[in-house]
Amino acid sequence: TEDVADAAPATDSKRVHTPTVELVGRTRQQETRLAVATAAGLIEQGVSPSDIVIATADVDRYEDALNRAAARYGRTLAVWRPLQLKRTVPYRLVSATLRLLATREQGPVAIETLTEPLKLGWVPPSDTPKQLAQAAIHEVSRGHAGVAQSIPEWQATIATAALDRPQKRYWMAYLNWIAAQPDAPTSKDITDTVEPVLERYDNACLPEKPEKTAVSELTETLRGFERTVELVTMSRQRYARWVAMNHTETQWSAVRDLLESFATTVPGKRELPTAAAIDVKEANDLWALSVPYVISVGLV
Repeated sequence: TEDVADAAPATDSKRVHTPTVELVGRTRQQETRLAVATAAGLIEQGVSPSDIVIATADVDRYEDALNRAAARYGRTLAVWRPLQLKRTVPYRLVSATLRLLATREQGPVAIETLTEPLKLGWVPPSDTPKQLAQAAIHEVSRGHAGVAQSIPEWQATIATAALDRPQKRYWMAYLNWIAAQPDAPTSKDITDTVEPVLERYDNACLPEKPEKTAVSELTETLRGFERTVELVTMSRQRYARWVAMNHTETQWSAVRDLLESFATTVPGKRELPTAAAIDVKEANDLWALSVPYVISVGLV
């Protein structure tokens, strides 16, 4: 390939004993063409695409230029993106639900804390689960701005509120569900409480295909759902061990703290997995991986 014809010869690094080559591109376009051309040259020499990774400190910044270069050389890229788990709705739903239960342990519950799970997709047990309209949630929020009450007080407030019958029934089902959750949860209580919330969200709110939602947004939500399910299981298992060893009290705040700690691990994942593609990853996702050929861009 013409872009790498003038490449400097490889030099051995004395520190890590890894042969390296430096190619200089003065613009991002030149840099990405050099990267893809190098990868294409390796593949032409018999190297498998799965043995090559293009690494960058910022995938979003380089993706368009890399894709243009890949099209020029007739190659396919598989872009790995770090999952921003805490921004996804499924994770936020579980986190908000645990925060609500933890706040209930400590005293009065503010209207903002009370309504957050509803806004994110909490739905009651039903053969045909359906999310409460955002307008109905905002109506109660506006009418009780700044109010913080115990759950029994919220039950009394909603029971006497001037709401449509379906809305009031929905609200009462929600408040009754909160009141029914144990104050000192066991590991089994975590399963019995959180997993049905996710299942009902899946049935009522999670679309099976893009409609008004962009494909990338739906992909992120689906990945967030899968990861949140995993973290709930991990949190339950760790919580059970900690309670057995008297390392924590039986309380919802401890469960939420565990979930938050596990969520700080941000795995990457291909957008378009294919064995014939060249991986593009953020540099942080390469730690502890062994890859024969790493092509880095954006070092300067």
